[in-house]
Amino acid sequence: MADQLPTIEGDAGPREVIPVIGVNAAGQVVGFGSKGQYVLLTNQAAIGNGPSAGPVSGGDYIWRVTATNWNGATATLQFLDLDGTTWSNVKKADGTTDVTLTANGSVPIGIAQGSVLRVAVTAAAPTAMNSQIAGL
Repeated sequence: MADQLPTIEGDAGPREVIPVIGVNAAGQVVGFGSKGQYVLLTNQAAIGNGPSAGPVSGGDYIWRVTATNWNGATATLQFLDLDGTTWSNVKKADGTTDVTLTANGSVPIGIAQGSVLRVAVTAAAPTAMNSQIAGL
């Protein structure tokens, strides 16, 4: 029957398997494990935080940022903490260095399953800053 969820057999007997899905920045429904592209900034021209994107399917990604003119701005990739209100800076693999850019470029990053991300722009207002993450 098409309406029934698949089941798995476990120690406590059969259990329903509920597919876990997310919605990407384009509003498309994707299954976790389906790495996509998530837009984080579009033509940002002010100091402040971009909109949030997620939940993101976990795995390896490239974070890219470009701007017509950075004007001294710093872009920092952030994730929403488990409390649902606090934002923390994403760290590089060394666990101590924030993932930031101060010029057009890209950074390889690992993303935890279900993360919600945004970009914080500080120090100066850029001209036409764009940012996205894309799965590898």
